[in-house]
Amino acid sequence: MNLSIPVSGLIAANRRQSVTANNVANLNTPGFQAQRVESIAQEQGGVNFNTITTDTTPASPGASNVDLTNELIQSRLNVHAFQANANVLRAQDQLLKQGVDLLRDQD
Repeated sequence: MNLSIPVSGLIAANRRQSVTANNVANLNTPGFQAQRVESIAQEQGGVNFNTITTDTTPASPGASNVDLTNELIQSRLNVHAFQANANVLRAQDQLLKQGVDLLRDQD
C-alpha cells in the first residue's frame, strides 16, 4: 500500500483551500487578482501542486476579480477532495490492522 498517494491528495486539497480562503479574504481588496493552484499528476501516483497562478481576468475599476460564487464552489470541491483522500487513508489503515490481527491470530 502506498500511503503517499492519498497523503499527496490531502496536501493538495489543503493548499487549494488555503488559496481559496485567501481569494475570499481579498474579495473587497481593490486590484487583487484571484489565484489558483495548478496540480500535476505524479507518474508514481498522487498529485503535486506545482505553481500558483494568477487569474488575469479584468475586474471593474477599484475592485478585485474574485468571483465569490466560483470560490464557494472551489471550497466545496476542496472539502470533497480532502474527505475522499482521508477515506482512502482510513480504509488502508483498516486493511493494515486486519492484516496485523490475522498475523497475531496465527501465533
